Amino acid sequence: MAVQRAVRTASFKAGATIAKYAPVKNDTVKGKGFVIPTTANSDKTIGFAQLDALEEQELPVALIGSVLKMRVGSAGVSQNDWVGLDSSDPSEIETLTLSATGTTIRQVIGLALESGNENDYIEVLLQSFCDKTA
Repeated sequence: MAVQRAVRTASFKAGATIAKYAPVKNDTVKGKGFVIPTTANSDKTIGFAQLDALEEQELPVALIGSVLKMRVGSAGVSQNDWVGLDSSDPSEIETLTLSATGTTIRQVIGLALESGNENDYIEVLLQSFCDKTA
């Protein structure tokens, strides 16, 4: 039997016209707080639109994971980067370059929902998985 659980939603602004239930990603052109429909299966989907929305309208999005604030390491982080624990300070996060080859296993913590510089606290969508890097 399926168990229904509450869905975590967050409010964004539509960066373009978005249909109800469409998968959405960060709008890196308009920046923090804006989403647009995904256009490819390789897009970094953050959730699903819960209503129809025209550009600039408020839009509730059912998120794929939880969102929390994390401290950025010395190299900075850009919106839409996969992030993991900083190799020089594991209390901070850094951008990870993902690869399908190699033997080193890296733990991906999530997706940066905004950009940040060293010691900034930014919102990260938790989407934990492991990646083999070269």
